[in-house]
Amino acid sequence: MFAIIRTMKRILGLILFLFLFFTNILFAISSDIGEVGVGAKPLSMGRGYIGYADDATSVFLNPAGLVDNKDISFISMTGRMLEDVTYVSMGLAVPSPIGAIGFGYVSASTTGIPLTTLISSTTEPTVNQYSSTDYASSIIYFSAGKEVSRNISAGWTFKLFTQGFSETSGSLEGGNGSGIDLDLGIKYKIRNWLSAGLVFQNILPTNYYGKFVWGTGAEEPILSAAKLGTSAKLVGDDGLYTFGIQKVYLNTDLEMGLEGSGPGLWHMGLDWQINPILAVRCGVDQQARGDSSGVAIDNNLSAGIGIKYLNFNFDYAYHQYGGLSQNASHFFSLSFAAERRGLKINEILKQKAIETQIKKTLILPNFTDVLSTHWAKDAIEY
Repeated sequence: MFAIIRTMKRILGLILFLFLFFTNILFAISSDIGEVGVGAKPLSMGRGYIGYADDATSVFLNPAGLVDNKDISFISMTGRMLEDVTYVSMGLAVPSPIGAIGFGYVSASTTGIPLTTLISSTTEPTVNQYSSTDYASSIIYFSAGKEVSRNISAGWTFKLFTQGFSETSGSLEGGNGSGIDLDLGIKYKIRNWLSAGLVFQNILPTNYYGKFVWGTGAEEPILSAAKLGTSAKLVGDDGLYTFGIQKVYLNTDLEMGLEGSGPGLWHMGLDWQINPILAVRCGVDQQARGDSSGVAIDNNLSAGIGIKYLNFNFDYAYHQYGGLSQNASHFFSLSFAAERRGLKINEILKQKAIETQIKKTLILPNFTDVLSTHWAKDAIEY
C-alpha cells in the first residue's frame, strides 16, 4: 500500500513539474473579481501563490493551503483601482482537529454613477442627470482543507457571487443578480524546499448552477480556469542554500482558461525575507487584453514590502495594470495570527497519553531500597 502511495506521489510530482514548465496552453480569463488579488503579499509577488499559500489568503487562492495554517489567522486588504473602484477583501482561517476551515469576503464597488436622459430641443439635444446610482460586486467564500497524506493536502471553496446597482427601477430594472460556483485545490510538498499546487476555479457546469443569473432572468457563465504553481525555497533553513537568517522564495504560476482560447498567463514573484521583521518582494503578473490584432498580453510589474511585529503583519503592494500609469494601484494588508492554546493543550495531552502507554509496555526494575513515595522513583527505575 505504501509503495503504491509513493509511486503516485512521484507520478504527480512529475506531472506537476512538466505541466508547469513546458506547457503553453491557450485559454480564456476568468471574470471572477477575486482574480484581482486578495492580499497585498500575493499581489506584490505577481499573484504567484498557488504553491506557496499557507495562511488566510488560502481561502481565495488555494484552499489546500489551509492545512499549513497552524494558527487562527485573519487578513484584510484595501485599495483603489482606476481611481474610482474601491476594492476590499477579508479572510479568516481556523485550524481544527478534523481539518481546516476558512471564510472570506471580496468586494469591488463604485459610487455616484450618473443616470441621465437625453432632452431634445430645437437647437441641440442636452443631457439631463435625473439621479445617480452605486454599483457593487462581491463574493462570499466558504472553504475547507484536509491532509490527504503526509505530503499532500486537498481543499474546496464554495463561492456565492452577487452584484448589481443600488437603483433598480426604470432602465436599471433587474440590474441585480447572483450566482454560485466551486473551486478545488491540491498542494503537494515535493521536497522540504519545493512545493506545488493545482487549483481549478469555478468548475461547476452552467447547467449545474455554475452561472450568474440577473434579475431579468438573463444568464451568463462564470468563466473557469486552472492554475498550476510551484514555490521554491532558494535560501533558508531546509532551502537549497543558507545565508544567515535570510529566506528567499521563488514562486511561479501558470494560468489556463478552461473555455475558449487565449494565451497562457504566467504569474511570478520573489519574496526576500531579510530578517524576521522585514521582507522585500517583486513580481510580474501577466494579464490578457484585447487589441486590434486580437489578444495581447500585458506584463504588469509589481513590488512591495512586508513588516512583521509580534503576531501582526503589515504588507504593501504596488501593482501595474496595463501600460497606463494612472491604472497603477496601491494595496495595503493587515493580518493577524493568534496561537490556538486549545490545540497546544491537546498536543500535550496526546503526548502524555503516549508516555503512559509506553510505561505500561515497559517492565521496569523494582529496587527494594527505593521507597514508592520517593520523588525520583520513576527516574531511577528508567
